[in-house]
Amino acid sequence: MTNKPVFYHSGKSKSSLEADCYKKTHESVYRYLAYRDIPDIIEQYLPNKGKALDYGSGSGYSGKFLQDLGFDVIGVDVCTEMLEHARKNNPTIPFYLIENGEMPNFESNYDLVFSSFVLFEMQTRKDMKNYFSKEKKIMKETGVFQDTCKVA
Repeated sequence: MTNKPVFYHSGKSKSSLEADCYKKTHESVYRYLAYRDIPDIIEQYLPNKGKALDYGSGSGYSGKFLQDLGFDVIGVDVCTEMLEHARKNNPTIPFYLIENGEMPNFESNYDLVFSSFVLFEMQTRKDMKNYFSKEKKIMKETGVFQDTCKVA
């Protein structure tokens, strides 16, 4: 273990050490502020809960958060190291790797598509447009897209 600070950089795969550092942010005040109002928003739009896709699962915090709210959760992420942490910390939630920008092939009828800090990883408008397009395709017509920064 190194004593050098490790910074979380967008746009690149995370090392095991970076994934471990990211996991430590789960109890931070910033995480609390980002998630504080989500239960009320979800209750307003999805009182019956249902199926949730945690897009950009990271180390699994958001998947566990959604599961605790009563959703049947599946998580996906682009980083193998982050998914290792997610699987270890949340063995009851299935987590899958997004490879080459392609979602795993599974049923696409989610009541909720949830993203936490994923937009910070997007480097171009094209990336964001592609991201939103994918989200729309996997949601039910009456589904909800929730980002820690935006509700649509």
